[in-house]
Amino acid sequence: MIMSTVSTLSLASVLIVVLCIAGFTDASRTKRGLNALRMAINTYTARSALDYNNYGCYCGAGGGGRIMDAVDRCCYAHDRCYESVYNSCRRSAQFIFTRIYCSHGSCTCEDRRGTCAFKACTCDVLFGQCLRGKPYNRANKGNCPDD
Repeated sequence: MIMSTVSTLSLASVLIVVLCIAGFTDASRTKRGLNALRMAINTYTARSALDYNNYGCYCGAGGGGRIMDAVDRCCYAHDRCYESVYNSCRRSAQFIFTRIYCSHGSCTCEDRRGTCAFKACTCDVLFGQCLRGKPYNRANKGNCPDD
């Protein structure tokens, strides 16, 4: 009986420690369409995804005109990636539910390779990676000059 109580207390102690450690990591999972994009941006840039909405000519809804800078070039590439997902899956990538895991400055897609969800998630991860280290120019927020 004493050995059983000691084993139970040891197991409970280990579980408490594991749960406490897990609560203090920066790991995060999501199963939402645009939420995966938000998480990738935040993980790779430490900026809000809203900072990139309506930035330059290609960040945000729509897109067209001259590419303004390196950030806008990443948005252009992301638009083309989403276009590719649409062409192969016949669904808009931003409405495909994906499973993404972000921790310690990087993200991975958890959907099965080759699926539409994996393709859409990969666009978001590549976008976050592209943005990492690119200078953010406040003057390009809300600015896409007419050519």
